[in-house]
Amino acid sequence: MTLRHLARRTGALLSCAGLCVALCCAAPSGAWADDVPSSSNISAGCEAALDAIVRETAAENAVDAPAIRFLVYQDAANSWLSAAADCPGRYEQGIVESAYASYEAHEIAAAAGISPSAVETGADVDAVDKTSPDTSSDVVVASVPTPEGLGTAATSALALAQDKAAFSMEVLAARSNPINEQDYALSLRARGNAAQLADGLTKDPRQKLYSVQTLLAHPSTLVDPSTGLRTPTNAAVEMELGLSEAQGTSDLATARQRLAAAAFVREAFYDAWTLGYPATPVPLES
Repeated sequence: MTLRHLARRTGALLSCAGLCVALCCAAPSGAWADDVPSSSNISAGCEAALDAIVRETAAENAVDAPAIRFLVYQDAANSWLSAAADCPGRYEQGIVESAYASYEAHEIAAAAGISPSAVETGADVDAVDKTSPDTSSDVVVASVPTPEGLGTAATSALALAQDKAAFSMEVLAARSNPINEQDYALSLRARGNAAQLADGLTKDPRQKLYSVQTLLAHPSTLVDPSTGLRTPTNAAVEMELGLSEAQGTSDLATARQRLAAAAFVREAFYDAWTLGYPATPVPLES
């Protein structure tokens, strides 16, 4: 699946002058299942992941008990992550579906009184909420470890995307009075990730400064002109981050590389939904 098809699945892309925020506006669904390739064309690992997803999707639709649904979505998140690694044509889809399954588990946990720490997302919006950037640097190390061994192109893409997100979140935090500690903490996290990623590169891809035109004009919310959906601006930044990272790592050659990258990239999508990006199911278009 191409990133263009992924964008159709999750919604239209929002292009804002200056910020150029690419937004995915719809939640994944199980409609992809009709497009599963025949087993003769896929690896054993990919087939196992897709088979698990079929079972888990059926369970998601059949089970009502919150605790069981919570576990089913946790399993689905892991299966989609495996699909991202083992099914090269489903890399971007696997990342988004994995992140969204984790988000569903998060929502079930919140409603059912299950500890948010039980949600296996690797994403850390919940941790950020409890961390003051003025007193602790835990938010930086709370993030999913930055992947290694991806090669120059993919690593550069991740470093640039993280640096741009860090800058955007810092601008949003500073626009609040008092300062928005969550946005500031997310900025610190992304800044730390960008530094770690750039550290092993011969040429640093970070630009340090980026256009603030759209951020200054819309510090709280943005409206996607193609869908009319309103989203918090910080959620838009995270969604742009995820899309940029997924596109920048889509050509990785090995399952090991794809797994490491996918586990890292999906954090941004999860955070976007947790921060309030709208979730509206749309059937997968191929």
